[in-house]
Amino acid sequence: MVCAGGEVQFVERMINESLVLKNRVQWYTAMLGKRSSVDVLIDTLKKHRINNFALTTFIQGSKTRRWALGWSFLTRRPSPSASRGCGSFAAKKMLPPVTAITIYEQPTQIHTDPIPSLKRMLRDAVEPLSLLSWVWDEQRLRGVGFADGNVWSRAYRRRKTEKGAVVKEPKTTAPPLDVTVCAFGFSVSIQQPDNPDKPSRGPAIVLRWLQGDDESLFESFSGVIRRCLQPGTRRLA
Repeated sequence: MVCAGGEVQFVERMINESLVLKNRVQWYTAMLGKRSSVDVLIDTLKKHRINNFALTTFIQGSKTRRWALGWSFLTRRPSPSASRGCGSFAAKKMLPPVTAITIYEQPTQIHTDPIPSLKRMLRDAVEPLSLLSWVWDEQRLRGVGFADGNVWSRAYRRRKTEKGAVVKEPKTTAPPLDVTVCAFGFSVSIQQPDNPDKPSRGPAIVLRWLQGDDESLFESFSGVIRRCLQPGTRRLA
């Protein structure tokens, strides 16, 4: 297919049309053949304040490389493997926001099972928060939570106290019917090391950004939970 202006103009037209359609399509995707095109189009997305996008590469044959670019107006965040699957072939400024980080890693293996201790640490870090929903999957060692904003901040808790409201104690409940309206969604999981025979590494706690359009919420939340997991400061102040 031949398009006036090449692939850049073709995809820019898609972006302009997506600005009209928005949430009527979950994800808009395009395949590109030039790295220079990717740079231009990501700048276009950022110009329109579209920060929920994904970039990955495909290698065809021995040398041919293609770039896949996707963007969405919804708030569900793709996994790192899908959104940042470029390895070293993309500059950091081209990549979308990070959606998963390791917030705690046990430095060494111990003789006793560390999982019960890690689960207790997570409960102490997450349960004091005024979450709209918090569900723990014992088999997967994974919890999923949703909040209506920065409910972990001191300012939020102070406002609740000043209004005479009791800060809601978290409950392990099923998610609400429509969690898509929540400002922030996350998962936190206990993951075993890739090589269990390695004595230098133990299980890790990984935080994943599932939902939201405000990157600062994820950064703030990860900092709070990371501090709560440190010895002596595990409870939210």
